[in-house]
Amino acid sequence: MSVIHWSVSCSVGKVVGPVIVEHEENGSSTAELTVQGSANAGDSISIGSSAGTLFTGLVDRAENTDQGLVRLECTSGLQRAVNRLTRNQIDSMFSGAPWHPDLSDDEAQGWDYFQDRMKTYFGSVNASSGVPQLVGWGSGGGGGSPVIETSTNTPSYTTLLDGVIFEIEYRVPTYEQVTAQYSWTDSDQLPVAEGEQMTDFIRAQNQAKFDSARMTRGEVEQLLRSTGWVPAFVDGDSISQWRMQDHIVEAIYYGDQDDENRNDFVVINTNPTTSFNATLVKRFESQLIIKGTMTVGNASGSIKRVRIAREYPGTAPDGWKTQLGEPPEIDFVGDLNSWINAHAAAAHKEIQESHRQNSVTVTSPLASAFVNGSVIKVVHRLDPDAGIAVTETTYSTYGAEDFDSVSVTLDEKRDRAPGPAHLLTTRVIDQESAGTIENQPGLIKTVGTLSTYSWNSAQQAWRLLATRVTSVSKSSFTMPAPEYSDTDPIEIGMSVS
Repeated sequence: MSVIHWSVSCSVGKVVGPVIVEHEENGSSTAELTVQGSANAGDSISIGSSAGTLFTGLVDRAENTDQGLVRLECTSGLQRAVNRLTRNQIDSMFSGAPWHPDLSDDEAQGWDYFQDRMKTYFGSVNASSGVPQLVGWGSGGGGGSPVIETSTNTPSYTTLLDGVIFEIEYRVPTYEQVTAQYSWTDSDQLPVAEGEQMTDFIRAQNQAKFDSARMTRGEVEQLLRSTGWVPAFVDGDSISQWRMQDHIVEAIYYGDQDDENRNDFVVINTNPTTSFNATLVKRFESQLIIKGTMTVGNASGSIKRVRIAREYPGTAPDGWKTQLGEPPEIDFVGDLNSWINAHAAAAHKEIQESHRQNSVTVTSPLASAFVNGSVIKVVHRLDPDAGIAVTETTYSTYGAEDFDSVSVTLDEKRDRAPGPAHLLTTRVIDQESAGTIENQPGLIKTVGTLSTYSWNSAQQAWRLLATRVTSVSKSSFTMPAPEYSDTDPIEIGMSVS
């Protein structure tokens, strides 16, 4: 017959009565005992035994009894210890574990952030020493010998998970632009009738006055900007290059045909424009939205019902909106892979946690044991009066499975629908008909004329001698605003391997 000798001690006083110490994964270690001595909440405490140190931590609650004893509730203060850590310190603890910031709130700190990081770590946290220590799931041992009692725990069927389906909603900010094309050519067709006294000089003067109604570069640029889009190129040159071209000056001669002094003229145009081909752009910030469902844990492990859509375009940042060139490309595939892997790992761990509750609890004589690998819980029960000193060690009987990372492949993103194109014309009308012409996109020139007639007595009819142009005006130039909408969903093939 063998005799087991054991003892228990406490740093704050003499132990009186039972002592219970519990260590459980992902939680603070706790201890309950009564001592003869003095202790206050917040005091450091350690509990030792013949098997070694059983607990170190702080007094969480101290209650004086009528017998002059102090009943203590103690904790290793896992949450308090974690709250002292910064986000960077917490990140360093989980180095190598799948992760994406989307799994946590941007403002999360301390314990909340630590809990988020635990979602994708295939292990537990052991707080028995008062300092959080990560313990990977494995086949760690513990407990004592010989075995006094063994019991098994089988979780209910409804708590077991074999597969987790989670929704994919991944948003990608993008910068995009659409172009609109405008082209216009002036018209030289004067609505002026000929007469028997029409001379080349009169025709030249009429044409010169007609030309005085040409558009200028400044007017064209103002018209292009009136569409609400940003002018990018005109006739192949950037808008700034086109604007800075050499000045062109046109003048009209007003002298009589027989005048020898030809200095009677007036400047009519500066930088005239008789046609243009313009490219306008609309730049905006939008989002690609990748949506679908992914099943983790089943044989296929595939992503189904994935589609990508654009949200309604917003307004681009001013700094980029006014620049030329192609919009910046955002390479999001790497981040999408991290996002998928982090969410898949969290689902995979959720499955394994449900199965880890399959366990066996072994009761043995007092032994030093802590949470480690497959050991998910340790309870020390000591009672000097009853002569009881046992350690209950709970092992998970579920073999942890490694998480295999996945990679995502996307088909090429569909380009936006092409922007609108407008072909504009010039209509020249007589001033008397100005009020009857329908206003259509393009330039309307209104021409006023004065015709000279003489009476032909032989024919008893008025005879047209000549028609002079008295005035020419640009009545209107209408630029249709580009209409563009491309908000339909975009179907993109997506595979996971």
